[in-house]
Amino acid sequence: MEESHNFYLNDYTEFVKQATDIIESNKNSKNYVIMYADLTNFQLVNDFYGFIEGDRFLLEFAKFLSMSPRTILCGRVFSDHFLRLSLFEDNCDIESVTRNYEQKLETFISSQEEHHPDSKIAVAAGLCPVKLEEKAIIKAIDQANIARKEAKKDNHCKLVWFNEDMQKFINKRKILEIEIQNALRNKLFTFYLQPKVNINTGKIVGSEALARLIKDNKVIYPDQFIEIMEKNETIIDLDFLICQQVCRYLRERIDQGKKLIPVSMNMSRMHVYETGFVARVNKIVNKYNIPPYLLEFELTETVILKNLTKVREVADELRSFGYRVSIDDYGTGYSGMNIWQDLNFDIVKLDRSYITKRESNNNRNNIIIPAIVDICNKLQTTIICEGVETLDQCLYMKRFGCNVVQGYYFSKPVSTVEFEKMIDETDGKFNLPWNKDDFKYTSVDNISQSEIKAITNSIFNFIPGGVAGFSYELELLFVSDSLVELSGYSREELLSGGIEWPKKLFYSEEEFKHVFYHNGLADRSSKNLVEFKIKAKNGKTVYINMYGGLVDSPEWGSYYLCCFYDVTNEKVNELKSHELQENINSLLKNINGGIGKMTLDGKGTILFASDGFYKTIGYTRTDFNQPPINNDLSQIVSKEAYFLCNHVIEQIKAGKIDYFEVEVNSKTAQKIWLTIYFSNIHRENGKLVADVFCIDSTVDHQQMMLEQHCNEMEDNLNIVIENTPGDIVVIKIKDDHITTKFLSHGLSKIFDFEQSELTDILKHNKGFDLVYEDDREVLAKQFIELSKQKSCVNFDYRSYYKNGKVSWHNINANFYRQEEDGTIIYHGIITNINTLKEQQERAEKLKDRYNFILSVLAVDVWNFDVRNNRMDSLYMDDKFSIDLPKGAKIVPEKLLEDALILPEDQNKYLNMLTSIRAGQKTAHDKLHCRIKTGEYNLFDLMIRVKDTNSDMAIIMAKNFDQFFNKKE
Repeated sequence: MEESHNFYLNDYTEFVKQATDIIESNKNSKNYVIMYADLTNFQLVNDFYGFIEGDRFLLEFAKFLSMSPRTILCGRVFSDHFLRLSLFEDNCDIESVTRNYEQKLETFISSQEEHHPDSKIAVAAGLCPVKLEEKAIIKAIDQANIARKEAKKDNHCKLVWFNEDMQKFINKRKILEIEIQNALRNKLFTFYLQPKVNINTGKIVGSEALARLIKDNKVIYPDQFIEIMEKNETIIDLDFLICQQVCRYLRERIDQGKKLIPVSMNMSRMHVYETGFVARVNKIVNKYNIPPYLLEFELTETVILKNLTKVREVADELRSFGYRVSIDDYGTGYSGMNIWQDLNFDIVKLDRSYITKRESNNNRNNIIIPAIVDICNKLQTTIICEGVETLDQCLYMKRFGCNVVQGYYFSKPVSTVEFEKMIDETDGKFNLPWNKDDFKYTSVDNISQSEIKAITNSIFNFIPGGVAGFSYELELLFVSDSLVELSGYSREELLSGGIEWPKKLFYSEEEFKHVFYHNGLADRSSKNLVEFKIKAKNGKTVYINMYGGLVDSPEWGSYYLCCFYDVTNEKVNELKSHELQENINSLLKNINGGIGKMTLDGKGTILFASDGFYKTIGYTRTDFNQPPINNDLSQIVSKEAYFLCNHVIEQIKAGKIDYFEVEVNSKTAQKIWLTIYFSNIHRENGKLVADVFCIDSTVDHQQMMLEQHCNEMEDNLNIVIENTPGDIVVIKIKDDHITTKFLSHGLSKIFDFEQSELTDILKHNKGFDLVYEDDREVLAKQFIELSKQKSCVNFDYRSYYKNGKVSWHNINANFYRQEEDGTIIYHGIITNINTLKEQQERAEKLKDRYNFILSVLAVDVWNFDVRNNRMDSLYMDDKFSIDLPKGAKIVPEKLLEDALILPEDQNKYLNMLTSIRAGQKTAHDKLHCRIKTGEYNLFDLMIRVKDTNSDMAIIMAKNFDQFFNKKE
């Protein structure tokens, strides 16, 4: 019983027990109904109003259930899940009763809203009649729970009655989920590619990867598995599997030197909430070394609108690494203009509804589509129309300036093999039914204003520092985005300054005048290159190369057009190189290392080295130059590393690596790890030499080895925990009181609990309640008694499943430690041995039957090893068997040597052995054999080869004389 504020409620086990008793004692009543209720959004009460309010509300709901009409019994499964047993009157209107109770539930919820007004709690409940059958209550609870899940699809109070279609749907869905899991595990998913085509040139300019499941050589399409995978979140695994397959495919194309086509992949809504999504993508992309511009990630407009802030974070992070981001199904989410304002993206995929429904919305679409195209052009965003299936649709989109389409008109999604044929055999081009040359050589005068602006913006922003125009008085006329970004100021801050803008950027007026007045910019006959520096808004110095001169325009007259190149990195590197040169000697004095030059041909001879080099290896310059070393580094390399060094030096000569670590012996025989870096490999006087820099990395190497060891230990521990066939358990014993804690999730799988349900049980120290009552006291006594000697505990016991079923388990626990307060701690493993127990019981029964049958039939049985010609006695009758000792191990010919077979029957026996050795499965005949009394009795002798092993056979000898005597 669970207690809450002096109100008692049955727990699951007690509810099942009492409900079963009620049903058993009233078998004439057939109108018992189980209700399984769940409080939707209850977690919000705990989160926002506290656990005290949560407990109060649960208590009120429990009272409401208990005092409802027709209620016989109530119970609590866990948390906010409740059970109710009720008795309906004969011939009552079920639909009316259900509707009335829904209204009562809504009234109760409304009465509680003043305590937690924003929680929006609802009651979802499933109802199921109790059938008069074995385990009726448990079955009714399970089926009511299925109906509850159906009721929970609505966000208001609802009761749903269970029906068999629900069970069939659940069963079918479970089968599908298992098949999907197997398909993921066995990598049966693959991807097809659908081309994106430029309708001005016919070229394939991109492709979309679409998931397919290959089962029994048949292709299964996403509409049969995507919804399930979205619900159980395996869609995340599928997306990363497809990403890996796409990257592997691109890597193969790169390695083969073939033409590359960018690939877009669909991105599930799950990834928006997944921590580390972009990091996982980067890991896959880096593994295959794929240029990011070849990959595009598609997000549907609907997903974007549901969580714009999170989508913006993910999209910006993807774009920061060079991936492209596209909006899929644009026009289906009623996003308005805010999506353009709040989100940065590269591509818009116009939903196919714009062309499939254009007959009914023709006039509107004739306005909307050009407007969207114009916006995309102005924002330098590519627009693609998907779902193009006819020539008419293709021409319609071309008419409005949508230059890229995707759809069945050009190609359905195809396998990578077929897609490669498209690219390789036709150079990635489709034949167009119109004259593509009309578009190929379009004059600038015929390009639309939006296209001209897009091209101009592209040119301006392509220049590393940007473009700007100045009036003759040096007032800013226009400035490109990249230059604005470079300065750190906003466009308004720069343009609003009039002729005062230089004060924001230049360090002094003299520098400004030097740039614009003393470098010949006003000379129309030449264009000038000027080098200078500016101060960004954040105070950072930016080095600029400006190329400009005086030009004319109808709008502005004569003005200065200047292109700016950001050369900060080059200039900073130049300054740093000087600083580096000055500091290198000081650096060498303060580190445990040195520089030098050594040969790479033959021996590793040191041609010269700094004092730090000799100090690192523990030799003086003189000692290293004299025999037996003679400047040969290989003489001090440890024997274990000598051959490795030769191999590594060959790789350095080939340019494959530029450093290696090696263990050397110092003058004092101390082991030292050196990291040697090689650069500037060249020939001097006919020898291949390299500049080297070495440091003492002994401490780093030791730390690395220790870290590697720790990582291996941690990996091993995780593998053990994840692959333990059960659960790792901690048992604490103090003063005959036992508590439990579980470290892995195996137990929840064993007992068919949800992890949250098991956590709730353990939170209340009820781990031992899972043990079957008859075994609970014995198991506890075992732990208490054996813990006094700190002995190992190994015990088989029975436990309860969630549904009340009893199963056998084994616990194997060892003493771990004793704490200061006397608490004794055991660590152990719980495993399910129910199958083993069943097999043991079956084996015992079979053994008893086997021995009984043999004793009744007066049969002798031997194992016959045909390959090794050995007979082992399995069973012999005490008196009427062939005259051989019990347990005898003999060759078959022993029966002839000891005259155990009458001479006239011996050939029959030999023929039987010969036929079995020749591969015959069975040999059978009647022979006279001597028994223990010295008489010869007639035996029915059969040799039969075992089905499971052709080298082994069974020999059975039935004493006919004694058999008929017994029968009489």
